[in-house]
Amino acid sequence: DGLRSGCGVSGLVMAPCCLPRRQHRDRKFEYEVGGHRFSAEDMHDKKANGGLGAYEAYQEHLLACIEAPDKSREEMGESLGDGKDAHNDSASKDKDKNVFFFARAPYRHEGDAAGANVDFGRPVVVEGIRLPR
Repeated sequence: DGLRSGCGVSGLVMAPCCLPRRQHRDRKFEYEVGGHRFSAEDMHDKKANGGLGAYEAYQEHLLACIEAPDKSREEMGESLGDGKDAHNDSASKDKDKNVFFFARAPYRHEGDAAGANVDFGRPVVVEGIRLPR
């Protein structure tokens, strides 16, 4: 939202982490960010994601949420972790990767109208079982 808000935001650097837990899948959570919608159940469906694990599918969905003409996903090597995958509920033989998303948009500031019709406080979880109303 910041890149398209007219508030003068021209860049974004994001390190995706904290894959939504399996309980989100069980509670049928659906997320919506930047006009892109996906579910926790979808993320954990390796067959539907072309063999990607849940964390990699999550990254693909997050990247799809960024509405910018110039965006990329870059991996900066292995972390210094202990080999446990912080994005999974169990230990993993693979170490976490330092993954970053970069997005750029032309500078644009709309003065007093900046941010109009952009709801920065909008919930990300839009559907699910036992959500607070």
